[in-house]
Amino acid sequence: FLIGMYFSNATVWQRLFPKGGYLLYKKVGEYGEYDHYPSKWSPFNEPLNAWTSLIYTVCGVMVFCCGVNDSYVPAGQEANNLVRAYMLSIFYGLSCMYLGVASFLFHASHAEQWRKADAGMTSGVVISVVVFGIYDRFCPPALVLPYLLCIAIVLQVSLTHGYLPYGSSDVLLPSLVAFIWATELLPRYGGVVDRGEYGLWLECCYSVLVGFLLRIVDIKRNNVSVYKNILRILMVLSIFPFSWALGVTDPVLIFGLFAWLLVCHSPYLGHIFWHFGSAAGALFIWWYLLRVRPGDAAQSEGAKNDLSVISIIFFVVIKNAFRRLSMVLPFNAKAQRDQCLYIVEHTFFACLGYYCVFYLPDNMSLVPDYKVGGNLFANDSGDDKAGSWAYNTVLCWTGSVYQSEVFHLYYLAKVGTHVEDMIYMAWKQYSGDSDELAAPLPSRDPEAARLMGGDKEDTKGRKKESAEGDHFMVAHHIVTAVLCVGSWAMNFTRIGSIVMFLHDVSDVPLDVVRLCGSFGYMQGQMVGMFFTLVTWAYWRLYYLNAYVLYSVAFESKTPIQLECCTAETSLMIMRGGFILLLGTLSVLHMYWYWLMLGKTYKAMSVR
Repeated sequence: FLIGMYFSNATVWQRLFPKGGYLLYKKVGEYGEYDHYPSKWSPFNEPLNAWTSLIYTVCGVMVFCCGVNDSYVPAGQEANNLVRAYMLSIFYGLSCMYLGVASFLFHASHAEQWRKADAGMTSGVVISVVVFGIYDRFCPPALVLPYLLCIAIVLQVSLTHGYLPYGSSDVLLPSLVAFIWATELLPRYGGVVDRGEYGLWLECCYSVLVGFLLRIVDIKRNNVSVYKNILRILMVLSIFPFSWALGVTDPVLIFGLFAWLLVCHSPYLGHIFWHFGSAAGALFIWWYLLRVRPGDAAQSEGAKNDLSVISIIFFVVIKNAFRRLSMVLPFNAKAQRDQCLYIVEHTFFACLGYYCVFYLPDNMSLVPDYKVGGNLFANDSGDDKAGSWAYNTVLCWTGSVYQSEVFHLYYLAKVGTHVEDMIYMAWKQYSGDSDELAAPLPSRDPEAARLMGGDKEDTKGRKKESAEGDHFMVAHHIVTAVLCVGSWAMNFTRIGSIVMFLHDVSDVPLDVVRLCGSFGYMQGQMVGMFFTLVTWAYWRLYYLNAYVLYSVAFESKTPIQLECCTAETSLMIMRGGFILLLGTLSVLHMYWYWLMLGKTYKAMSVR
């Protein structure tokens, strides 16, 4: 109320949003209140829609205060998981509060800036609840609550401030709500804790459905036949199944019928009830279905079986969030933006890979017994305590599949990032986004820059070479993604982790070369190329062939036969497939290494 009254002052409003002083959103007049019922009593463009948006803020204040109160509950006395995850409740409350303010300012001003904020928050306001559902039902490895809070913040910020295609909220919000309902309701994932929750879920579903359909009525108000058919559909659904399941005296059902009557008379009021219905649904999900439930559901066999798939999808979403955030960073060229993202990603996974592949295996006293998928991956066997499998590749085929929680997390995250790369490449191909890089900054050594790929001379030849390189790079991405997914599916995690690590550790200096080239820093580029040649020579040319390929070809027979199959034919097919894919990578590495040697020699000759 205080927020609305403050902005309602005409002087304050004109100072903050002067006419012609900001960019209007593309679909001005989309909602009926502005198009047919201009306001004379308020400086806002859509006063009713603006004021009713603040219902999100009211709900957010309630959730926030409850989360703060939960933080004082002594450890071990929490009623359920959501009380333990009070940090997610606090963040969820803040998200709802911000959504109310963003939606209020958008409907009041029609500013494109606040339209983006409103759409982004509407798309992902339930991110905290989704993250809690994953924690509550699937228990992903090594992701404790503080980490999940950080992930929720990143995902939320990527929706409000990252790149987001227009109209995404119409797809994202229903998808996220459907995911929450599936994880909390389906018996495969443990089902409800108390049978009374089914009625609460139906009330939540009905409130969101009423708001969604009445919002469409407002948008389609000029098409009489369409909006009347939507009203008929809503009435039919209200009678069956909702009045039959909830009872005719249910307050949510009565409110929905009241909204239906008002919108029948004045279609422009439909968006108002979208605010009320979606806010009620957001509050129902958090409070009645999670916060006050009597206890927690035990982790089901279905959740254990789907843990890896859900975790991989989760990491695909996280990687995509970082990518969309990088798209709005203020770089002069896409090359600079992409290389900054790649160098951060490869450095992070190189460090994590070293920790999981080298450090932990040599310090097994730090690793507790680990359960995943209902099976115990204990670290008390001699093979698990024999040291790093990167030094002795025979250990890749003995011992535990996942030696520790951190190693399990590392492997699922790497699979997810490679899957996201493939999805992004397919999206660029489908959308026609060539993603052609802007010209790099000029160098102090133009001739050397031309030879290293940093000048505009010899454009025709370079474009042909670039096109060929793109095809090879796409092939490399496809082969790597297939290897990651295949090694995860076949439990070849130890040998797969070596392949992942050697790619990341040798990609870091190459990213430095490309980043320096995009900024025109030839000295840094030459230093980076020296380390690139060294790391590639050892990891990608020597180690990949002498250790990894040899191990798959000659050391893997017994473990593959024991763990994955019993038929010799299947054994040969799997081994042959992995050798073929690894051999393809090896050939590509040799080809690229030869090109790098040639460019480096020419550049050094010029200098």
